[in-house]
Amino acid sequence: MTVDFAEASSCTRLAEDRWRADVDESWLQGRAIFGGMQSALALRCFQTLVPATRIVRTLNVHFCGPCAAGTVDVEARVARAGRRVSCVVGRLSQGGESVAEVTATFAEDREHWLDLEGPPRPSLAPPSPKDLSAKPGIPAFSGHLDMDLQVGAPYSAAASAQVAGWVRFRRATAMDEALLAALADCWPPAAVAMMPAPRPSASVDLSLQFHQPSRVASEDPAGYFAFEASSAVARGGYAEERGGLWLPGGRFVARIRQLRAVY
Repeated sequence: MTVDFAEASSCTRLAEDRWRADVDESWLQGRAIFGGMQSALALRCFQTLVPATRIVRTLNVHFCGPCAAGTVDVEARVARAGRRVSCVVGRLSQGGESVAEVTATFAEDREHWLDLEGPPRPSLAPPSPKDLSAKPGIPAFSGHLDMDLQVGAPYSAAASAQVAGWVRFRRATAMDEALLAALADCWPPAAVAMMPAPRPSASVDLSLQFHQPSRVASEDPAGYFAFEASSAVARGGYAEERGGLWLPGGRFVARIRQLRAVY
């Protein structure tokens, strides 16, 4: 049974700088909690440390080791707060060992003269989600998603490392930045589209840039988000991946960069 994403990613505050979450096995990607959930947990805690007028602009997650299902501890502090910008640093840990090191930048809107809307949403057919749960190599957390992967099926021996399609959580009632952080890391690595059969892959680090996230509240959290990602460089068992996320209304909202281990 799927649960609402806001509930699944909730954290209990234990002290000024410490929180705790419990994440069950349905959110696993292999032996670890999927990276998007880890990003969302950190972001929810970070947001409590900064004024509401300071909106997340960047989130960087370095995955240090497998984050197992169960209890996850979060620590965070404001490294510096300026007139308009706050920098927050923190970590996710289990048993005292770091599983992810996280940094984020929060900033107020400024008076500005330039507006660029970002790249257009990829040209896709209307969403028609497929049940991926029975396919080899598909992680457990995909059971919480409706996904229509229209470009780059995993392990299809494709000619290029590209993926694109539609995705949404099956139960999501709150449209917020934590939801975006999770959705930005839920599709298969672009590089695995070129593989003829399942092989191991994992995220090493993840970098998100949010563009005008303060305008997401009017969007439908149950709508379909478009995504697109590709890898142009893969050497030594690691592939660089760059991608984008578009809101249900069509507006570009996040740029994603990942280093993926694919071997």
